[in-house]
Amino acid sequence: MQSLPCNISSGVPQGSILGPLLFVLFINDLPAAVQQCNVLMYADDTVLFFADRDSGVIQNVLTTELENLRAWLMENKLSLNRKKTETMLFGTNANLSKVTNYELSIDGFPLKRVTDYCYLGITLNANLSWHSHVDNVAMKVGRRIGMLRRLRNNLTLNAAETVYKSFIRPIMEYGDSIWTCCGEQNKGRLEILQKRAARVISRYTRSDDAMESLRWDSLESRRDVHVLKLVKKCILGKCPQFFNNYFVFNRDSSSRITRQSDKLRLPKVRTECAKNSFYYGCKVFNKSN
Repeated sequence: MQSLPCNISSGVPQGSILGPLLFVLFINDLPAAVQQCNVLMYADDTVLFFADRDSGVIQNVLTTELENLRAWLMENKLSLNRKKTETMLFGTNANLSKVTNYELSIDGFPLKRVTDYCYLGITLNANLSWHSHVDNVAMKVGRRIGMLRRLRNNLTLNAAETVYKSFIRPIMEYGDSIWTCCGEQNKGRLEILQKRAARVISRYTRSDDAMESLRWDSLESRRDVHVLKLVKKCILGKCPQFFNNYFVFNRDSSSRITRQSDKLRLPKVRTECAKNSFYYGCKVFNKSN
C-alpha cells in the first residue's frame, strides 16, 4: 500500500545518505541554548550534565536547562522522545543514600531516574563502578562463545580463531581504556571467558595449554597497550581538546633534571573512584617509559 503524497516543510528523507549529516548540522547550535550545563552530542544522542555537591542545586539547574532545551526544540520544530529521556545522579553510595527528593521533568512529563545507563555502548553506574558494564559484556560474550562451541565442529582452527577475534573479543575490548580499572574480580571474569573461548577453539582441556597454543595475550595486557596508545595520542595532541592538558611531565613542573623527568606526574588523589579513572594511564605510561 502507498500513502497519499503530501507537501512537507521540514525534515529529510528516511534512509538517505545525506540525511544524518543535514540533521547534525541542523542541531549543531543546540549547546548554545543551555547556559550552565555541559553538553555532549553524538548524532541524535544528547547528554546534559552538571556537577555540584548539593543535589538540590543540581536539580534546580537541570530543571532550568531542560526548560531552555524544550524552548529550543519548539523553536526549531523538533520533538523530544520523552520515553527515552532519563536522568541519573552520580555520587558515592553514602551521598546518594542521603538524597530523598530528586525529581526532574520536562514540559510536565517526569523523567525516569535510573542507576544504570548505557551511553554509546558503555554502561555507566550511578556510583561509578563498572560491575554493571562487565555484567552486560560477560552476558553477551558468554552467549557468543556458546554459539562458537556449537559451530566448532564445522570450522577449522583458523576459522574458529577468526570468528573469536572478529565477533567476540571486540565486545570485551570496546572502550576498554575507559573501564580498565574495573576491579580484580571483574577482570578475572573476563579472563575466564577468554580462556573458555581458547579451550573451545584449540580443543585443549587445560586453559594454560590452550592460551599457549594460540599465543594469546591476556586481556589485561592488551588493555594496557590500548591505554598506552591513548595516552600517547593525548600527549601528541591527537585527541579531543579536553585531553590536551590532561597529562603533565615531571620536567614541566621542575627545572631540575632527574631520572623521573620524562615520566608523567601522578596527580594526588584520595578516593578509590579517582584512582580508578583515566589517571591509571599515568601508571601505564611510566611503567613502559
